Amino acid sequence: MVYRRRLLETRADHQDHPQVDPLAQQWLLASVDDLLAEVNEEIAGYEALVRGEVTTRAAHSLAEIPEVLIQARIVAGLTQRELAQRLGVSEKQIQRDEAGGYASATLARVQRVAEVLGLEVEQTFHFNRTVLAD
Repeated sequence: MVYRRRLLETRADHQDHPQVDPLAQQWLLASVDDLLAEVNEEIAGYEALVRGEVTTRAAHSLAEIPEVLIQARIVAGLTQRELAQRLGVSEKQIQRDEAGGYASATLARVQRVAEVLGLEVEQTFHFNRTVLAD
């Protein structure tokens, strides 16, 4: 919300003090508007999670698992501190895991987080026979 407020202030400032070149002014405002649209979309997504409007989330690669875990925590209504308590780890550990995309977490810990959050996972793996061997 702070970032959104700053963007709105920046946009107002650019409107109050326009660029000499009208085209530069147009591009500047369009850039701020694009950023505002992205932020508004993220806020709307977060609020939908909080309200419980999101009940499923498809993940098409393992790289999406960290985002799914964060979203599941939000849907569960848990803070990072509360999740940490349920896992028996420090709040800082959860902060590091989420900020780092669970990159340093073991597979066992990722699985435990999913269990604590009550995630029901359906997995389908498609084997590719055309992968080139070295």
